[in-house]
Amino acid sequence: MTACPAHPSAEAVATCDRCGRFFCAAEEVPLDGKRYCGECGKRPDVDWLGEHYRPLIGRRSGFAWSAGVLALGLGALSVLAFFSFDGAIVRRLPMVLGLGVLSAALFAFFSGVRWGRVAPLLAAPLFGLGLGLMSSEWLLVGTLCALVPLLFGAAGWTDVRSKLFFRVEVDRPALHKHFKLYGNNPLAVVASRLAFVSLLIPGMSVLAFVLGVIALARVNRTGTPPVTNAGTAIGAMIFSLITGIAWASAFLA
Repeated sequence: MTACPAHPSAEAVATCDRCGRFFCAAEEVPLDGKRYCGECGKRPDVDWLGEHYRPLIGRRSGFAWSAGVLALGLGALSVLAFFSFDGAIVRRLPMVLGLGVLSAALFAFFSGVRWGRVAPLLAAPLFGLGLGLMSSEWLLVGTLCALVPLLFGAAGWTDVRSKLFFRVEVDRPALHKHFKLYGNNPLAVVASRLAFVSLLIPGMSVLAFVLGVIALARVNRTGTPPVTNAGTAIGAMIFSLITGIAWASAFLA
């Protein structure tokens, strides 16, 4: 029996993929298909993904801040609806209550209370019902309007950053996917978006091309963390060149 150096009374089950030291089952740290000893598993160059996302636990996501802004806006709108709409108070009360419920639900999401994560999903049909009860003409409007907070709530429920904000455990494949989309070479993503914007705004293609070049220069597949998205950067450069030539031809014609 090979003993674990850290726990001499325990049998070693494997060797660390980084340092080669034996470790027991209690000390093993499995990460991304590899097996590490307890000491190596804590290193930032080994668990770089955890190092990147750990500080985001409990921090408000973009969805949370959006929910806070919307909560203030809808709260003000509910007060305005109460005092400004023509007609009897009984007629407009469902709308006021619907707006108030949705505003409170979005504020709960913003505040990060445990039930706030599901609050927009629960409030969406109540908001639609409040509008629909105004009159038969408002029924379709209420149904369509309810879809907006419903989609917002669904997106906030599944968003990785929002899960971290609510301290919901996120598996590593999901973190890897999120990092690839948003944390890995973000300049490449910005360049690709600006390249599409350059279809509408002359001159934006120059900025998109420059950012694409910088993003491409940052690619380092062996780094910690690895920096990729070379295809996104190259695509942005090519697309911005095409739009730039098209705008130049239009102006010179």
